[in-house]
Amino acid sequence: MASQRHIFSYNPKDRPTQKFSYFFTIELKNGSVYATPIDSTGMVAPYTFKVEDPLEYYKKRSMKRD
Repeated sequence: MASQRHIFSYNPKDRPTQKFSYFFTIELKNGSVYATPIDSTGMVAPYTFKVEDPLEYYKKRSMKRD
């Protein structure tokens, strides 16, 4: 089986949202599956981040450098 990549393109006009959650999985040739991130009990704990306006994000970021 060849390796596969999944690419997700987000268009805020099609699917407006305030936050994203995601995690990664890897399946090995022997059938083992690994995921990240995981919590202290070994359960998958997806990353969640707030969606920001790119203009505001870079404006804040440039102010931190000054």
